[in-house]
Amino acid sequence: MQVQPNSLIGVAAGHKHSLALRDNGTVVAWGRSVEGQTTVPAGLTNDVAVAAGGHQSLALRRNGTVTNWGTTYGTFPANLTNAIAIAAGTNFCVALRSNGTVMAWGNNDHGQTSVPGDATNVVAIAAGAFHALALKENGTVVAWGLNTSIQCIVPAGLSNVLAVAAGRAHSAALKNDGTVVAWGDNTYEQTDVGGGFNGIKLLAAGGDHTLASAFSPLVQYQVNVSKDLLLVYNSASTDSSNVWHYYMQHRPMVSGANVLGIDSITNETYLPEQFTNQLAEPVGEWLEANPTKRPQYVVLFPDIPSRVNLTNEPAGYYWAAGTRASASVQLHNFFPNWRPFITHLNMGDTNACKAYIEKLATIGGANSPGKVVLSASAGGYGNTNYVVDNVFYGDTPLDANVSVLRGATNGLLAAGVLPGAIAYLELVEYCTRKVTNIVDGVTNVVCIERQLQPHITNAVNVAGYICWGAHSSLSPFYALPTGPVPVKWEDDSSWYIIETIESHNGMRYSDQGNFIFWFSATAFGGTNYSNTPVGAVTHVDEPSLSGVNNSAQYFGLWAKGKNFAISAWNSTNTPAFQAVGDPYVKR
Repeated sequence: MQVQPNSLIGVAAGHKHSLALRDNGTVVAWGRSVEGQTTVPAGLTNDVAVAAGGHQSLALRRNGTVTNWGTTYGTFPANLTNAIAIAAGTNFCVALRSNGTVMAWGNNDHGQTSVPGDATNVVAIAAGAFHALALKENGTVVAWGLNTSIQCIVPAGLSNVLAVAAGRAHSAALKNDGTVVAWGDNTYEQTDVGGGFNGIKLLAAGGDHTLASAFSPLVQYQVNVSKDLLLVYNSASTDSSNVWHYYMQHRPMVSGANVLGIDSITNETYLPEQFTNQLAEPVGEWLEANPTKRPQYVVLFPDIPSRVNLTNEPAGYYWAAGTRASASVQLHNFFPNWRPFITHLNMGDTNACKAYIEKLATIGGANSPGKVVLSASAGGYGNTNYVVDNVFYGDTPLDANVSVLRGATNGLLAAGVLPGAIAYLELVEYCTRKVTNIVDGVTNVVCIERQLQPHITNAVNVAGYICWGAHSSLSPFYALPTGPVPVKWEDDSSWYIIETIESHNGMRYSDQGNFIFWFSATAFGGTNYSNTPVGAVTHVDEPSLSGVNNSAQYFGLWAKGKNFAISAWNSTNTPAFQAVGDPYVKR
């Protein structure tokens, strides 16, 4: 049986049957059905997980109830409510409840349904043929059931576990440093982990084999916000705590996210020890206190400094280019075995931040109901067009830097975007008059007159925009209606990403176009924040032209349906990189 893979959010394999969970909450089953294990009950909807055993199937519904069909192997527990995870063995089933307790039912000929008393504060479960595993909140593992191959003897000292898996007669654990530990039957080398198993993201076990999948920054894994999202706000700032609270209340599907309040300065820039003491160390303490969680996505809220001076010079000192990195890149690189995608919700002021969150709520309700990854186009929104304005200041009419923005077009075409959906203009505003002056003995050649060129200043149904900004006659104020060359969007143009070839577009006080302008109330011809982008890549220091974000990756991944965080972080070429926007938005 074939099911469209782009509609699936979960699969499960039993003895001789399979289950698939669609993104609309329905279940598809196929394979052997002698006990009715592939006969999905009528009206089974709002499912969030599936599990398959010997001759039985399970579905976990959004309301915390569990549906069991096929062979039930005993009496289904009438008091099973508030379930958050399910697993199925050969002839028994296991469910994890929201209070951290475990329930098991079915055959108990090997003690597989006799849940140990220390299986409390559990965060994950797994079922093998005749044994079960429970991962506790403190990162340790409990095992019970058939133990003929020592599959229930957890290795001494095993801790910091992120996930567990159980096969026919063996067990496996994924640690939060990305390594794997396995024990039990090794007849077919199913517990011979060997070398090279580092950076593992997913773990599974079959009858007599074990599977491990290495993390890929390009893969959009299924999101569970209780494990995959960490929200960090500055408890010393009322604005920061207010925006965080507004996000929790209004942004769809994030009420279960992890939250960390830090006591930090509110400047734009950290000194090195301030970054370490006020941001990195509190995050490290949170990681230590939560060994079963390594969130792939982190959001930093307003008044958390966005950059770090790589020297200890006092405020006001002029740093040379390249001596500042973004706080998000520094945090991304701080912990050896954790590389999260970090984005900022720090647009301008609290009104701009709240307006952005309201945009997420609007699209979430209308176009992605019940989804944590919000897509406007999935619900029929017409953001189909891309604007690539490759018009810039150059020395000659044939300036080689025209190739910089050609990458964006190439990435879009490679992603399957039709040429007619890409508005592309390539011109050089070349110098026609130069003067030479000498300052402090240094000779400088300065262009004082240029051949100006037209720009793309109007577009409809925008999904992405890139330009040279202040390095062209657009000036720094292209996003504002008061600018000399204002850029305006129309129709379905409130859900798009932006990139500009400007050195300081991630600084709050910049001599170039910047994200504060982009996320302002009247940006790009809109009113009440209607035409602000949904995601932006920026620089908090001079990146040099070679350090500008890779536009082919950024726009290409976005066009392919990857979320903003993946699209942005895979485009970074500089330590000064900063991504502004919600991580879980996609086109």
